Amino acid sequence: MVVRVEKVVVGDWQRLREVAEKVEKLHLKLGFDCLNMRSKDDSFMCVINDKTLGSVKISVLEKTDTGEDGIDHCRSEIENIVDKIKVKDLTLNVPQKPLSQAKIVLRNHHVERLTIQAPCNFEAVVRMPNLRRLSVQPGQSGCCLAGVDRGHRVGVCVARVDFLYRHCPDVEYYCGVFIGDVNMLRMSFHDWSAEVGRRLLEVTFPH
Repeated sequence: MVVRVEKVVVGDWQRLREVAEKVEKLHLKLGFDCLNMRSKDDSFMCVINDKTLGSVKISVLEKTDTGEDGIDHCRSEIENIVDKIKVKDLTLNVPQKPLSQAKIVLRNHHVERLTIQAPCNFEAVVRMPNLRRLSVQPGQSGCCLAGVDRGHRVGVCVARVDFLYRHCPDVEYYCGVFIGDVNMLRMSFHDWSAEVGRRLLEVTFPH
């Protein structure tokens, strides 16, 4: 079930609640106005957390009402939604390429499977202690990271694998590559990163 919420009007939350009660999988397409309003009103999260969903996909619509890319204007709102949502399977879709160099920090104690669909310079820092699988899907227009001229790099683009160190101790798979036996709690960062990097070295994103 796909729900598109661009602007918040009276009755929206009740209608969203009615939809959420009937489905196990929910895809929310959120506009900038909705995200901006969410910072002043917790009704959105009350509706989403009212029922345990099998999976949730959150897509940020590409433009604000003024035609500007929205991601740099609502970074903190995305962080807050991810932090509070109660779901085990989460997909985050952000089509815009951030202009800011600030990293986005994704915290959650419920998510076990996370998929991030975003440009390479999205710079997601994942802090999820129960996470088991992380998949990243970079944009189709080529790698936008400075100094990268060989195409997308697994472990670097979108969400650097190094950022998982000691923050996601239960992670087993990164982009389909098994790393669950590389114990980040017993190894130094240098040794852990080197072994994980070796396993990811031969992997490339599908085109």
